[in-house]
Amino acid sequence: MLSTHIQPQRYERRIKTIDRMIKLKEEDEDASDLEIWEWLKSLFETLGIEGVSSDESEVDEATGDEVYYVKSMEWRADIDNEVDIVERQRRSDADIFRTKGVKPVKRVRGGRKGESRRAAPIMKPKSIYDKTWLTNLSKDQKQELQISKERFEWIRILG
Repeated sequence: MLSTHIQPQRYERRIKTIDRMIKLKEEDEDASDLEIWEWLKSLFETLGIEGVSSDESEVDEATGDEVYYVKSMEWRADIDNEVDIVERQRRSDADIFRTKGVKPVKRVRGGRKGESRRAAPIMKPKSIYDKTWLTNLSKDQKQELQISKERFEWIRILG
């Protein structure tokens, strides 16, 4: 199993990628997606490090390559699309986002390795939590979350 220090690194890498894209978009008068990148930054900052999924590694028998299986976070609203946008951008601009250290490893989502055991973070806006998960909590459990009154508005990103 991977150590938990990976999550802060992954979080920081995503924020750096988003910050770099915001800077590039601000410099480009024709950029039509600056607001999307600003919203993505707001999403990831609102989720914080606690919103980064953990992984379990395994060697793919067919290829011999290491593969990370993403553990799902049942408490968190589905952000797979948003994570994919940031990760695709980072990979497509490898010359801009040059990194040292560990080579990129394939990450597979879909719950194959189960749920993360980490507790849901407290004091997040209600819309950050998964609606079904939240509905299934008792009144006391909801109170323990100390759900923030802050509003977080979701946008739908196409393409």
